[in-house]
Amino acid sequence: MVSLKGWPSDAAILSGIGGVIITYVGIFGLAVLMHTTHTPLDILLEITGTISGLLILISVFLLYFNRNRHAMWGIIILVCSILSWAGTSGGLFFGFVLVFLGGIMAISWSPDPKTVRGIVEEKIN
Repeated sequence: MVSLKGWPSDAAILSGIGGVIITYVGIFGLAVLMHTTHTPLDILLEITGTISGLLILISVFLLYFNRNRHAMWGIIILVCSILSWAGTSGGLFFGFVLVFLGGIMAISWSPDPKTVRGIVEEKIN
């Protein structure tokens, strides 16, 4: 995809697109619930899904400004993607898949191509 040196750009782009989808589905779901018969549990679940989408977008923003903690932001993105199933059905599944893949990519991202999981590989001559 996009290559920005020193930044987990692919993870942020995928998670950002998925977060927008999840947030949009949550807001649309809340609007529909306001005009139909609903229970307090329905509204609570929809709000949970919408807030998880917003937390994903905030985590993507913070991933940009704090690349050194990419694993922590990736875990938060993964947890929020699972929470998005509560009310938004994971952004109609498509948003969930994008966010889940982006979270995994953020966790496994390495700033140095020669570094794999904290172990520096030796150059083979």
